[in-house]
Amino acid sequence: MIKKEQLHRFWLWLRWGSYNRVKRFSFDRAARGILKTPRVRAKDDGCVIVSLVSHRDLWMYLVSAKSFAHFFQQGRFVVINDGSLTEGDMRILREQIPEIEIKQIGDISNTCCPKGGCWERLLCVSDYVKDHYVIVLDADMLTQREIPEIKCCVQQNQSFIMGLKRGQNIQPMKDVWGEEVSLHGKLPLDTVDRLQNVFDTNMDMIRGFENFKYLKGSGGFNGFAKGSFVRADVEKFSQSMTAVFGKRWNDWGTEQIAVCFLIANSQKACILPYPKYAIYYANSKVDYMGASVLHFVGMSRFKNGFYKGRAVKIIRILSSE
Repeated sequence: MIKKEQLHRFWLWLRWGSYNRVKRFSFDRAARGILKTPRVRAKDDGCVIVSLVSHRDLWMYLVSAKSFAHFFQQGRFVVINDGSLTEGDMRILREQIPEIEIKQIGDISNTCCPKGGCWERLLCVSDYVKDHYVIVLDADMLTQREIPEIKCCVQQNQSFIMGLKRGQNIQPMKDVWGEEVSLHGKLPLDTVDRLQNVFDTNMDMIRGFENFKYLKGSGGFNGFAKGSFVRADVEKFSQSMTAVFGKRWNDWGTEQIAVCFLIANSQKACILPYPKYAIYYANSKVDYMGASVLHFVGMSRFKNGFYKGRAVKIIRILSSE
């Protein structure tokens, strides 16, 4: 017999799915105005901006890339096709960003890490970061104001990440672990809870964890300093986590854990100031209007029409160039 909790989750999925499809259709219609804005020209300055893009996220990505390019004025763009981009999609990308490099996800070597879940994006970053400063930019980002902190990080070759709340710091991993255990207890490895929560309370199982640092941040907008890590670091971390968590390490979100670990343990890394750089959760107490960069995620993405409204606003700004 199906449990009430399962029925409730199924109902929420149906309700949110229908709402999301309608709102996405409305957003995509408005976002097509991005085609009338100036093309983005590449800058051969040693900075690479990497995104994983799917067919359904094409219009969001163009708004994300063009709004970021407007305020950043540096770098060249690399898109990883998750396998769903059509020939028409790729033609539009090349028309709007003429020097864009489009890589096929299947062409990115991945022998030691989970398949999918953004791991190929991180491995792609590891291939570029030896000789470039690399910025990861999710398709559902929006840049709406000047970004001096990003330009400073690139100039100083300093890694950065978008934090989740005000006042965050990069801490010793043992301190982060202690805080999580005191709040939630030590979760069993086989719990049905999100793997992120399981990881947070089981960091002590990582060999030498007392020698590492950690932070809880977003995997959708971050910068990797040139030479800050190599592919072998990614593969070693993933293999060590597989030894601890087994098949659960294949769950969605483990790439974000790896990103947080790599940035926390790189030299001179910083967490971007919140809420100037923030994830949009439709919280009325947060000044999203004054933010420089926003990340529109999950069930909050289309709430209150804010994402669509800000996208239309930035498209008008770009059109006036």
